Amino acid sequence: MAINNIDLKDRIINSARLLFKTQGYDQTTIRQLVSKCQITTGTLYKYFDNKQDVFNAVRGDDLNRVKQFVQMITKETNEPLLFASIDTHIVFTLAQKYERYAEAIISSHKNHDVNQVHISDLVEFSKLCFAGYIKNYSDHDYRTRALIIKGIYNSIIGDYLTGYDSDLSSKINLVVKSIYKLYNVPEAKIESILLKTSEIMRQYETDLFKILD
Repeated sequence: MAINNIDLKDRIINSARLLFKTQGYDQTTIRQLVSKCQITTGTLYKYFDNKQDVFNAVRGDDLNRVKQFVQMITKETNEPLLFASIDTHIVFTLAQKYERYAEAIISSHKNHDVNQVHISDLVEFSKLCFAGYIKNYSDHDYRTRALIIKGIYNSIIGDYLTGYDSDLSSKINLVVKSIYKLYNVPEAKIESILLKTSEIMRQYETDLFKILD
C-alpha cells in the first residue's frame, strides 16, 4: 500500500508539473488536476493542502531530480557548485521554452505562503552549494542572499514576459556569476564552473530536460 501511495503522489506531482508548465499557475485549478490524475478531490487532499502546496512539491521534486542527475554525471568531481549553475540554466531555459512556466514562477511568488516556502528551500539549497566557501554565515545571512537571488530571477523573467527582452539565455551566465559572488566564490572558480556547466548542458541537455517532463 505504501508503494501505491508513493506512486499516486508522484503521479499528482508529474501531472501538476505539466499543467503549471503549459498553462501557468493562476490558470491551473485543483479540478483540472484531479481530472488529469483521474482521482477524487478528497484523494488529492490526502497528500496536499492546496494548490500552493502542490506547486511547492513540484519545485522541490525538480530540485531533487536536478541534484540527483548532477550527482550522477559529476560523481568524479564531487562539485556542489554545479547544482546552482545547472539549476539556473534549467529555470531560464524552461521559462523561455514555455511562457506559461515563466508566468507560473512570477505568479506563485506573489503568493505569500508559496514565497516563504521558496525562500526556505533556497536557503537550504544555498547551504548545500556554497557551504564550502562561507564558514560563518548565519541563517539570516543566507536568507538575505536568498531574497536577492529571488529578486534577480523575478526581475529578469518578469522583464522577459513584458516583451522588453526576448532572450533569457544570454542572461544565464551573468545571473550565475552574480549568485556566486554573493557567496564569495573566487572569480577563477566561477569561470571554471561556467565552462563545466556549458559542457554538461551540451552533452546532457536532452536527458536533463527529459527528467523534468
